[in-house]
Amino acid sequence: MIDKTDLELVILMQDSKGHHQAFSVLYNRYKNPILTYLYFLTKDRIKAEDLLQEVFFKFHRFYMSFNRQHNFK
Repeated sequence: MIDKTDLELVILMQDSKGHHQAFSVLYNRYKNPILTYLYFLTKDRIKAEDLLQEVFFKFHRFYMSFNRQHNFK
């Protein structure tokens, strides 16, 4: 599943069978770049980690409304 595109993974998230694995791949793909950016903004590792958790929590909540015409990144 790791070789799938971001869009394919988001589509798989809408299927109950592939949901958890697809989310895990996306999380592992983007956690470091997002965490690095959040740390750059906050200069605080703990705050950056809290914000990272919030980012992925919100993504998880709202992925169903993802517009497939737009680039996931």
